[in-house]
Amino acid sequence: MSFASANEVPLWVFDPQTDTLSKKFRSAVASCRRREHVAVIYNGFMCIYGGYLDLKGPSKDLWLYNIERDIWEHIIEASMEPCPSARYKHAACVYQNFVWMCGGLFGVTDSSPLQVWFWDFDQHVWCQIRTKSAPSDLSSHALCVVGSDVTVFGGNRHDGASCSKLWKVNVEAASWFGTATWHLCDTPDKVRPSPSSSHCFIALPDLSKNKRNCTTAPAVSEAVRSGILAQV
Repeated sequence: MSFASANEVPLWVFDPQTDTLSKKFRSAVASCRRREHVAVIYNGFMCIYGGYLDLKGPSKDLWLYNIERDIWEHIIEASMEPCPSARYKHAACVYQNFVWMCGGLFGVTDSSPLQVWFWDFDQHVWCQIRTKSAPSDLSSHALCVVGSDVTVFGGNRHDGASCSKLWKVNVEAASWFGTATWHLCDTPDKVRPSPSSSHCFIALPDLSKNKRNCTTAPAVSEAVRSGILAQV
């Protein structure tokens, strides 16, 4: 999904087996053009939330795209209170049966407090996780789940400057204690990437248990064992 003209759905599909791109044309019901939204995959669906709409501003729409059937569905319940504020330049990922989301911008410069929300696919409701010791408001950051930790790297602070800090919060802790605490991850040697925003950030499986079949370069293997790779 991306920003596009008014008469199209800007959705392209890449087939790695044939190295071809195909464009999905507008259906009777489909998500409108947008940019700086989030998109995740869950159980055969692509889920997109928020983003910036031309001439309208930030959105809080939630859409599901059935990949196999080529059908869009607008989830009306996702815009009912309580729900996150309309936003763009936020970050999200899937953990178990939930979409976890935090950060972003409300308007041109208004940052969203780094609240953690999750959308329950089974119950069709939003829930907010109470947290403390949260980092400064972030936008254009990256997020992934490692184990039961939501991990956030980089992004732009409220003053517009980008950062290179790595934060994590255990989402399971809120179920037991009612509040989850953000922790700053700091390496002993203080080595970290340069300040970054609008970057990519993924969690990788632990391949160290299968070294015989692993031909990854040493530097990448070390990153795999740590559980995270960031492309800045």
